[in-house]
This record gives sequence, C-alpha cells and structure tokens, in this order.
Amino acid sequence: MTALRYPPATEQGFFATLLCSLGGHILILLLWLIWPAHQAPPPTHSLTVRIVPEVQPLPEATVAPRPSPALIRPRREPHLRAPATTALPAPQAPAETTRAADTAATVTPAEETAMVNPLPPVAAAAAAASLSSANADTSPNATAERDAYLQVLRQRIEERRDYPLLARKGRQQGRAIVRFRLDRQGTLCETWLAVSTGSSLLDRAALRAVAEATPFPPLPPGIDVATTFDAPVIFRLNR
Repeated sequence: MTALRYPPATEQGFFATLLCSLGGHILILLLWLIWPAHQAPPPTHSLTVRIVPEVQPLPEATVAPRPSPALIRPRREPHLRAPATTALPAPQAPAETTRAADTAATVTPAEETAMVNPLPPVAAAAAAASLSSANADTSPNATAERDAYLQVLRQRIEERRDYPLLARKGRQQGRAIVRFRLDRQGTLCETWLAVSTGSSLLDRAALRAVAEATPFPPLPPGIDVATTFDAPVIFRLNR
C-alpha cells in the first residue's frame, strides 16, 4: 500500500501568497471598471435659438421726373377790373315818413304773456267780474237771474283754481281767460283757452279749474243754450 506524500511547508506558503496577489489584482480591476459609472455626468450648456424672419428690402421710391424748364409757363395773374360805380338815387324823405306812419297805424297789441306784473286789487276785482255771457236777455228779471248764475260759476271755478308749485317757484304769474259752453243741465260741452298767460303750467291749471268745477247748476231760462262764457282765471303771487 502506497503512502500519501504532502508537499513541504515552503510550497504551501508560495501558493497562498500567489492566490492573495491574484485576488488583490482582480479586486483592483473590478473597482476600476465600476468607478466611472458612478461619476456625475459633465454639465451641459443650453442654448436658446431664435428664428428671425428675413427682412425684405424696401422698394426704392420712384422720384417723378422734374418738368423741363422749357415746359414751365409762368402763371398769369387775373386782370381785375374796378367795379363800376352807379349813382344811387337820393332818399325820398316824405315817402319814408308816410310808410312809417302807415306801419305804426297797423301794429296791434299782442296778447298777454307770462311773467306779467301783479295786478292791483281794483284791476283784479274788475277782471273777476268780467265773467259774462253773450246773447242773453236784457230784461231786469233775466239780468238779475243771469248775474246770480254767473256769480255761482265764478265761485266754483275759484274754488278749483290751483296755483302750480313749479310756477310759484319760477315766480310765474298771469291772467288767463277760459271760454266754455254748457248745455241746459249745466254740463260742460266745450272748453278752450281764449287768452293765454304765456305759461303752459298756468294755462293748464286754468283749464283744469273749469273742468273740475263741473257740473254747474242748470242754466236759468234767461240764458240761451248757445251762450258761451268767458271765465278769467288769475294767478298772482301775492294773492
């Protein structure tokens, strides 16, 4: 039977040293291969590119050719003639005086307008008493009956007279005459403005006063149905 032979101790130490050297080189090689993968990438620089459209060249301006000096004609100034003078006839003084006199004779007074001066008490009383009727009987009994009826009309219209506030603030005053016609029962048939105050506010107030005063009492026998009545409506600030 053959006995096993072991190498001497020196040979075992050599092989151990060789294995350690190989392992160290392999470890260094692995570290060299892995290390670049963990390094940060180099920084990159970004550039912004802007596209600029191509500029088209402007067309050259065309200059009109200057006219030849030979074709230029001097402008002639128009010849002005002196206006002919004609002798005017002498004014006729007598004819103008006669015409002015005729014109003054044909001028008529205008109707009453707004913003008239306040009427004195005597004139106001006379205007209020001017409520009249036409085509009436002139007998004493008929006259007394008519006067009493007109007094009733005046009183009822005066009670319905309302001075507009805007007219007071605007210091508008005046006197209107409202003309109206009644039937036999005293009902208002027709009404209109005979004389204006010149103020639309006061004119409407005068017409409204007559309309709101109806119906009036029946007409007395002495007053005809075709009679028209004139009612003065006075608006005065100090009244």
